[in-house]
Amino acid sequence: MPNVNVFADEHILSPAEQAWKHFSSQQVAMAALWALAVLCLFLVFAPILAPHDPDLRQAHLLLQPPSWDELGTVDYFLGTDDLGRDILSRLMHGIRLTFGNALLVSFIALIIGTTIGIFAAISHGLLSSVLHHIMDTALSIPSLLLAIIFISVLGPGLEHSLFAILLALIPQFIRGIYIAVDQELQKEYIIALRLDGANHYRIVRYGIFPNITETLVNLVTRAVSSAIIDISALGFLGLGAQSPLPEWGAMLSGATDLIFIAPWTVILPGLSILFTIFMINIVGESLRQSVIVGID
Repeated sequence: MPNVNVFADEHILSPAEQAWKHFSSQQVAMAALWALAVLCLFLVFAPILAPHDPDLRQAHLLLQPPSWDELGTVDYFLGTDDLGRDILSRLMHGIRLTFGNALLVSFIALIIGTTIGIFAAISHGLLSSVLHHIMDTALSIPSLLLAIIFISVLGPGLEHSLFAILLALIPQFIRGIYIAVDQELQKEYIIALRLDGANHYRIVRYGIFPNITETLVNLVTRAVSSAIIDISALGFLGLGAQSPLPEWGAMLSGATDLIFIAPWTVILPGLSILFTIFMINIVGESLRQSVIVGID
């Protein structure tokens, strides 16, 4: 007779486990997550995985078509540009400059914006009112236009464009966190925590943070997508990454004259930007829905 424990307790999934179970049950979300994992792999190991030097110019290989073309070769799988540089290698190195920098800028904006947003929500009086109106004013200006304004003062360049995008993203986090925390502070369970003698740290750590995860996921998703667009747009306009850096927007800018002669030089960087933003939005939206299921 098999040994069966009839008194075994049923395992209750934690909110994080419930969120992951819901997320992993979505095939499209998991495929997008794996795609982002591959991008992160290239982000870290691009110098090793890239087949050629991204800045190597080869006069005998100008505008080599991709490998699926009759004139293409497998050695240059995605073809070459008008200077004979391997496009695949440049796209792989460009992941660091576009996607990697977008992640970095969004993470820094998340830390700064969340800290200020929480501080503004739990404070009262003149300080909270001033921060509230400043954020409303900053958010009335599109992030790309705000970045261009900062670059007009700082000067063009990748580092300056990243700093400008960071300054443009921080108000979005401050405003979003401020509203979310302010709404949570009005709820009865926060009042109960205060009556129990909980200080601000315990209220934020154990009361508010678990209930604003959805807002954080939504803000990070939008910030990373916005940062990729802004970095690429500034590179395209010549205000961000400068040639010969293989940033995707700069690659687009340098190939606009070749759209009819060598369309792959324009299409491939554009598809890279589109694909990355699409994957981020799929993962972010699916994760947001999964977090809601975990909280409920």
